Amino acid sequence: ARRWRDIPAGRRAIRCKLVFRKKMIGDKLDKYKCRIVAKGFSQVKGLDYFETWAPTVRDETVKICLTHAATSDFEIEQSDVSTAFLNPDLNEQIFMHMPDGMANIDDEGYSLVLELNKCIYGLKQSANAWFAMLTDHITNTMGFTQSDSDPCLFFKDIDGHRYLLLTFVDDILLIGPSTTTISDLQAQFSSKFKMTHLGPVAWFLQMEVTRDRTARTITLNNRHKISSLLEAHGMTDCKPVTTPMVDGKERLRAFIPEDLAPDADLSFQAFPYREIVGSLLYLTKTRLDLQLAIQQLCKYMHNHGPEHVVACKRVLRYLKGTLSIGLTLGGASSAPL
Repeated sequence: ARRWRDIPAGRRAIRCKLVFRKKMIGDKLDKYKCRIVAKGFSQVKGLDYFETWAPTVRDETVKICLTHAATSDFEIEQSDVSTAFLNPDLNEQIFMHMPDGMANIDDEGYSLVLELNKCIYGLKQSANAWFAMLTDHITNTMGFTQSDSDPCLFFKDIDGHRYLLLTFVDDILLIGPSTTTISDLQAQFSSKFKMTHLGPVAWFLQMEVTRDRTARTITLNNRHKISSLLEAHGMTDCKPVTTPMVDGKERLRAFIPEDLAPDADLSFQAFPYREIVGSLLYLTKTRLDLQLAIQQLCKYMHNHGPEHVVACKRVLRYLKGTLSIGLTLGGASSAPL
């Protein structure tokens, strides 16, 4: 802590807040979390931060690596870095107000602020600093090579076998034939970071991962997210339909308010169209059958009317009847992958 009057001229302290949330794994409560989060929107570029960009693993990379693991019957172990953004040192000089509940006056009556030495959640540069720190440890300490096609994919040849490592912020997947070797690699992570090793992957990026090792397949499913979406928008008891779009020549078109009758029902204006379509977009990772319908809905995010609301609800009704559908990867084959 430093006295407010000691802050260099021209600098100001950013504010922070307490964030409370529940961490869910599927539909089960894992734990309650509380974080002090900086209000990074008040940071000044070129003074409080510089570079902010940080990559996350591409969907295509995840799918092809899981396909490789399923077909080759490799192990897939998942780990999580606890409070990842608190690890990197902060290169910029940043001051922050005291969090609620902490004394902000010293014994002599002077106002106090915090000078940050480490990154915290909410700062604009935290993701960039964390990815640089993680990449440095994976490549320089653990000896992995970073892929040219995806910066979040790393590989290393050990005992004649290639091991793959995927990173998505603080989620890490290790893929390879030997559980012993993977455990050794996890121990190298634990020597640097506080880790939680979750065992064989069951959930990744809100997707349920189910393996059939006999058939050498992996199925990705979003049924829990779909159930939450239906519940959140009052569609839990809706009547299912067998197709996501109405089959016919008439297509959706931009809504023209002048076409409404004077006594038309205006309830469609309160429908959370953009919110639902945004959630549906995420589902296309595992539900390729939705892509055409959602592509059509996305064209009218800013000019949707009653017919668009009906089309959006139809997709939800279709999901109600197809909760169990997922994307199956891999499969036993005599041909090379």
